[in-house]
Amino acid sequence: MVAQFDQKPVILFGDQNGNGLIDGLESDITEITFCEGQSIDLSFIYPNVLNGQNYRWTSPSTGGTFNGNSTSNILNPIYEPSQNDIDTGSVVLRLEVDPTGACSSITDEQFFKEITVLIESNPTLDVIPVHEVCEVYFDPVANELKPTLFTIPGTTTNYPENIEWVTVPAVNNPYAL
Repeated sequence: MVAQFDQKPVILFGDQNGNGLIDGLESDITEITFCEGQSIDLSFIYPNVLNGQNYRWTSPSTGGTFNGNSTSNILNPIYEPSQNDIDTGSVVLRLEVDPTGACSSITDEQFFKEITVLIESNPTLDVIPVHEVCEVYFDPVANELKPTLFTIPGTTTNYPENIEWVTVPAVNNPYAL
């Protein structure tokens, strides 16, 4: 008679290149970031389960869904954050599995891995309302009319990566924003 030893489940999160895996056994990816309004495609973290079956994605959040359900039994669901998740700015998602083979009789231990999803707010821009300025001014040194340069006071933003000023369609002025 030969004894066979099965292994307990191992859950790995990484990326398509295997980054994030430590010695092929454990992942150091513990959080990912998405923008507000985006669905969270969990295939992005490349979940991989060794020696496990019966996948269950769950979340302690209030109201978020996996493919429209409160839990998911597929390995790569899409998570829709709830308004509570968005307001909080993060949510913890948990992938649970059941052991296989001889280890399937283990009932007093849970096998899971969690990942924190950070939800960044959409950019906002606050501008102080209308200011009157002259379209051009006369430069006596150059003896010519020049466009007026104007700094908009009190302009603030969060996440200011790509800000572009545009004209209001009704304005037909090459010197206008």
